[in-house]
Amino acid sequence: MSVFLTVDDLAERYGISKASVFNHVRNGKLPRGIFIGKSHRWNIEELKTFEAKLAGNGNNELQH
Repeated sequence: MSVFLTVDDLAERYGISKASVFNHVRNGKLPRGIFIGKSHRWNIEELKTFEAKLAGNGNNELQH
């Protein structure tokens, strides 16, 4: 079963505000995620893959 994180979870994970989460999504610095009903959610495995790519590029701006 997949685990999905909320915007609050991402804000805490990366030490940024909820508004910054959405700004990073809009600017392509975070994956787009999906909507479940009206709630925006991110798959934890997709985030881990995204984080690994950032780390591989030497860009750890969003790493926790």
